[in-house]
Amino acid sequence: MRGRVLPQILLGVLPRVPLVVPCLVLSLGLAISSPAHADEADEEGDPVRAQVDFARARLAHGAKQYKKAVTLLDRALTADPSHTAARHLRGICLYRLGLHKRAERDLMSISYRRPKDVALRRLLARVLQAQGKHMWAARQYQHLTGLAPRDGDVWLGYGYCLFKLGEATEAQKALRRAAKLGPRPVTNRARVLLALLLQKTGKLRQARRLLGGIRGSGERAADRLTTMIFAAEGRKGRGLTLSFRLGVGGDSNISMDPVDSRGSGSAGLLTNLAASATWQAYTWGAHAIGVSGVVSRSFAINTWEDGTCVPDYSMIMAGVSPFWSVRLSTGAYDHRFRLGYRGQVITLDGDCTEDARIYAFSESHGGTATWVTEWSHASSTHLMLDMGYSVFNQQVRDNLGTVLELGQSIFLAKRRVKLYPELHLRYDHARGAWWSHVAVRPSLALSALVWKIDVLASFGLEYQIYPGSADPDNISIRPWLLPAGKKRSDLIVRLGISAGTALTKWLRFDLAYRYRRNKSNAAPYDYDRHTVLASLTATVELLGEEKKGGHK
Repeated sequence: MRGRVLPQILLGVLPRVPLVVPCLVLSLGLAISSPAHADEADEEGDPVRAQVDFARARLAHGAKQYKKAVTLLDRALTADPSHTAARHLRGICLYRLGLHKRAERDLMSISYRRPKDVALRRLLARVLQAQGKHMWAARQYQHLTGLAPRDGDVWLGYGYCLFKLGEATEAQKALRRAAKLGPRPVTNRARVLLALLLQKTGKLRQARRLLGGIRGSGERAADRLTTMIFAAEGRKGRGLTLSFRLGVGGDSNISMDPVDSRGSGSAGLLTNLAASATWQAYTWGAHAIGVSGVVSRSFAINTWEDGTCVPDYSMIMAGVSPFWSVRLSTGAYDHRFRLGYRGQVITLDGDCTEDARIYAFSESHGGTATWVTEWSHASSTHLMLDMGYSVFNQQVRDNLGTVLELGQSIFLAKRRVKLYPELHLRYDHARGAWWSHVAVRPSLALSALVWKIDVLASFGLEYQIYPGSADPDNISIRPWLLPAGKKRSDLIVRLGISAGTALTKWLRFDLAYRYRRNKSNAAPYDYDRHTVLASLTATVELLGEEKKGGHK
């Protein structure tokens, strides 16, 4: 019986052995792969594991633990290579770590599947830009301008890539769009890039005006670039400039000698030879120092036939003026402030002097402060304060004077027409006497280029009031010439026209006519004056940066 039962048991069990053994092996493997070892598993085709690693990578990215995030995302993509969000996040983390080439591979691989994803394409453009692949980055930005036309950051990136590629015209269009759309950090960066473009093309003033309005983000870069532009402008203007001028003409009122019996002055011929020099010695940033000087010798031949003493004379005038100036930019406005000393000596000899000898006619010293604001290329305002002391030898007075002048210039018709209204206030103190001089000077100038000839026509109207003075020797007022209680007042009309042309690069010829109608309630000062002058001017530039090979 037993012999029969055992074979029957074995026959029932053995056919099942091939099924039992694999089950035992599988159970053993599950026991070994416990949850404690799940992080080290490297399973393929496990979407659940990929989601778990992606979630943990997002937490690491939020904590700025980019290396850890990349490790988790590597495992997630190994488990599920089709996980697009994980690949996108890995590209972001790689970009943050500066691994731009790897980031490019991830982002480029999914950009084809998500062509309208603005954030993805923006990041891809930045990755390409960081590698210097500006042409490829420009293509991404160009695509983005269609997806997000109101995004200033997109236009900024596009303009920057075009700037790097040397496409100046298209870059300016994109950057101006970025500056218009903002926000402020984008606007500021766009303005800095625009200023760089303008600087490269030599439009330094426009560049400074763009930089002057930058506040907050980008302000430091704007300040550095402004300083650099100021230095470039200073180098361009720095050096020694010499000018020589010879003029010959006729004057219907050459001596301007107000003699009661005949009115003012006398007709004559006038010859003038002048030499001037301006040396802008040094510039640093917006600052400049220098000195200018002039020496002039004039000869006057009186042709008015009268027995009284209206002299032929010669006059030597010499002046010197050291100066310091600074330039500023605030938004769209340019400012220039200048301080200078002026000293001048005039010597005179003539038939009416004792023994016809030369003597010092006058000597003056003073200082001038000038502030000029340029509102635009077509408008500027200047404010000038001048204080000085003049010593008049063989005269009855020495002058201590102050001048305050406010002027506004306006250019019209492409800078061919210039309006120039001006208010001029003067106070003088002379040996116990004082008087003031008020002048309102609206004027109009018209310039044009006819063939190669510069033509300038001008019209001016000036009204002056001279309050009374207790000084009987005051030659400028002469109170006894007017009825009691009356003050001298002059209405002055000025007309002028000139034509000039450049004969060579350094020599210029000019011909000018000037008319002055002085209508005064004091008879000696009521006169007409006509002046015609032809002149040759030679200008030589020495020691400039251009002579040393230019500046970069």
